[in-house]
Amino acid sequence: MEVNKKVNLYLIGLTAMTLTAFAASTVGTLAWFAYSTRATVSYQGASIRKTEQLQIGIVDDGNFIDEDEASEFKLTRESRDGHSIVWAVAGSGFTNAAILAYLNNSSYASNELPPVTTRPGQSTDPLALYDSPTAGHPLNTTTATYDEYVKLPFVLRIIDNNHMYVQNEKIWITDAVARTNGDKNIHKAVRAYFENTQNNFLLNPSSEEESADSRETVMAGLLDLNGDGYYDYDITTMKEIVYGDYTGTLTHSSTALAADSDFDNVNGIDHSAYIHNDDNGHTLATTFYAKHKEGVYTANYGSLTYSKGHYETLSTIRPNDVGNGYFTGGLEVGLTASDANALSYLDVTIFIEGWDHVIIDQAISHQFSLGLTFEINRV
Repeated sequence: MEVNKKVNLYLIGLTAMTLTAFAASTVGTLAWFAYSTRATVSYQGASIRKTEQLQIGIVDDGNFIDEDEASEFKLTRESRDGHSIVWAVAGSGFTNAAILAYLNNSSYASNELPPVTTRPGQSTDPLALYDSPTAGHPLNTTTATYDEYVKLPFVLRIIDNNHMYVQNEKIWITDAVARTNGDKNIHKAVRAYFENTQNNFLLNPSSEEESADSRETVMAGLLDLNGDGYYDYDITTMKEIVYGDYTGTLTHSSTALAADSDFDNVNGIDHSAYIHNDDNGHTLATTFYAKHKEGVYTANYGSLTYSKGHYETLSTIRPNDVGNGYFTGGLEVGLTASDANALSYLDVTIFIEGWDHVIIDQAISHQFSLGLTFEINRV
């Protein structure tokens, strides 16, 4: 018996727009999404042949995709479950142009993502996104605006060969691959948050870590946000600033530095390969890798406990394949309803985590792609 129960979703061409030292905006011009699914979800028996197709739609109550666009992209609109839903052809998916049409008319980002940040917490906590820190402000509490990330309100259903909708079927993500277009690692900062009636969780698709102690992002530290090559300090007190969330009492050296230090890897990541001179001849490295400036009182950063944000990885969300086309465990991203519509709603929020150490000036305007593979049990 041959079982094919995969549907692949490709989000390709997202522009990773970083901020110069988290502060000065840049302009990106790269394209946004290309999106598709592959083939049918089916199996064949010895005496019967039955085919199920996974169909993907977008909840479009705001009619962001108009009739002309729906016709152009071969989408159909239905009123189901109190919503207006645009559906891609069963067994296939949305084109990049269809997704772009939705995003262009909604409030969310449509061609580039600046780095934002969550707050420390567990992977299953409700998602709250904030602007990246700005120079001189230790903790930024400004909520990120819609145009700084993407939220796609997907809806899924399974259609059998009798054109009936299959109820009470779980849907999992069994693969997630993020890649960078170019020689930078911006894809490692990509995060996807899944919201459904079964599970909410934050996924880092570039990590295979299983240990809870390793599935985390440090969300505090010294930073060079103004891009001058030095860890930031308060110009009034001349004391270094520690950004983000931490516990403990921040203290500083009793005497000011008599001379500039060498580049100091205070954040535990070596960006020495990026040391360069700017147009004014100043020696710079990256946001996370800088010097301590002459005349400044250095922070005793080692005495603090930095807060961390936790995430899931493929190793923790994948179900166990028990054979014969069946899964158990894992964190499902959907369950088709037990009513006649048999819909499964899935909100997917995609953003760039600004506290990830790959978010450096040299990654500005690099493109990345994200591919997700959905699978179901044999039906």
